[in-house]
This record gives sequence, structure tokens and C-alpha cells, in this order.
Amino acid sequence: MPKTALTNSIQLTPRDIQIILAVYRYDGLFSYQIRRRFWGQNGHPKTFNGRVAGLIKSGYLRARPMDSTTGRGSGQRLITIGPASHPLLSELEGLSKADIARLRHSIVLSVWRHDAFVRDFRMSLELAAEAHPSVDHVEWINESEFKRSPINVEVTDPQRPERLLKVPLVPDGVFTLELSSGKRKQHYLEWDQDTEQSPIRIKPRLRAYLKHAGATHSPVLWVVPSRKRTDQLSRWIQQEADSLAVRPTIFALTTQQQLDERRILTHPIWQVVGNPTPLSLLPSSTAATAWFESSAPEVVQA
Repeated sequence: MPKTALTNSIQLTPRDIQIILAVYRYDGLFSYQIRRRFWGQNGHPKTFNGRVAGLIKSGYLRARPMDSTTGRGSGQRLITIGPASHPLLSELEGLSKADIARLRHSIVLSVWRHDAFVRDFRMSLELAAEAHPSVDHVEWINESEFKRSPINVEVTDPQRPERLLKVPLVPDGVFTLELSSGKRKQHYLEWDQDTEQSPIRIKPRLRAYLKHAGATHSPVLWVVPSRKRTDQLSRWIQQEADSLAVRPTIFALTTQQQLDERRILTHPIWQVVGNPTPLSLLPSSTAATAWFESSAPEVVQA
């Protein structure tokens, strides 16, 4: 155990260290997510609350309350890294002073639920990967990395083809699944809450994904709140693909209600645009076609 653990008021356990590492790697976790990941369905809430409270009191973690979803009582708490964890992260993760300085997490209170949903997705993905015998590991890049350095893609303006647009792509996350066979596949995540209703605003982003992700045929996974939104986005995606004379099959959509660690990888919940049969991300007994094993990369002159 690192020496830094002995200088504070509690003795860190192996689980405590894993909690601190998870909070760092997720760029902050909500309190219910820590309980889900490290206590699951077992353990008394008092035990969970007491341990997290101890880590906060000792300075290893910080807590910031969010607004209540019901308008009554207290909301969830965003748990972030506290200063007592800095030496631990330097030792275990190799963080520099500059890396430590970037740990100050900020979140827009009005959209904290979106951030929570993205972390739920990642947690379901990682829990499913841990239980899947063919998955070696999952690599994840947080949205914060793309906010600092967006993926800038130059495309023609869908409204004015004579004009070029520079479209910054900031996915909600990018993850790579690596199988025990050595096969790797990168995926882009867009968590949609049906707030953007203008095709004029969203179509340049779709076009940019067709060019950027289409070059490697990397799936762009779009999680939406309803079937109506699935149909709307699928229609816009198909229109942009048609205008560029490419296939739209890098895009796959599913509804939020279908996502959990039991289904996220091996159930055919992903409706690929332009493909009548839903796919799963990995092969399973319920999905004959998976892993988006279908085509060569697209060359898009967008």
C-alpha cells in the first residue's frame, strides 16, 4: 500500500484505492454509481455511505451536491478527487503536476443528468466486458479530452455546397473493445436527449462523422430517448449519406431503456442505419451478426 495512505485519518483498503482510481478515470462519479460498481446489490447502504463519507472527510474525495430530480429533498452528489489522493495518483497512475492541476472537475449543473447517463453507459459497458470471456479489455477516452482538443473535420456545408465548414466533433466518449483474439474496434458515443430539433444544426456533425469515422468504419453509437427520435435521426443520417453517395452503416442507434450490462454487448439492440436487422456489438447466441463485421472503410469526399 502506498505510504501516502498512512498520513491521513483512515487506513485505505484495496477497495478504497480502486474507488479513488475509478473516480479519477471516470473524471468524477456520482454517488449511486460508486455504490453500484463497488457494492452492487450487496452490502448495507449505511456501510457504503459511511465509507465514502470517511474518504471525503479524510480529503481523498470531494462531494458536490446536484439539484434534485424531483424538486424535493437532496439530489445526487458528484464525487471527485480530493487533494489527499494526489500523491496516490502520482504513484499509481504516473500523473505529473500538470495532470494533477487538471483534476479540478467542473460540471454544468443544468446538464448533470447527461453526464450521469454517459457514466452509466460506460459502467454498463465495463461490467459487461468483465463478464464476457472474449473481451480482453476496454479503453475509454473521456469527453473532457475532446473538449480540450476536438476532432476538427472539414466538410462541405449541406446548405451551401460551395462553402467548406470546419466541424469540431466532441463525442461523449470514445471506447475501444479489444478481444482476446487481438481484434480491436473503436466506437464513438453520442448520448442524445432530444434537445436538438434542427436538421440544419445537426447535419454538419453527421457529415463530419461520415467522413472521419467512415474512414476506418468505426461505429458511431447514438443513444436516444425514444423510438420517435431514432426514426428522426435515422432519416437525417440517411439523407446525408445519400448526398455523399456513401453507406450510413457506421451509425447505430438504440434507446436508453434497452441499455444495461446484460444487453449492451451481446443483444441485438443496435439498429444500424440502412440495415433492417438490428446488431449486437459482440457475437452471442441471440445475435448471429455482430461486431459490425460488414464492410471496408468509406472514402468520403465530404
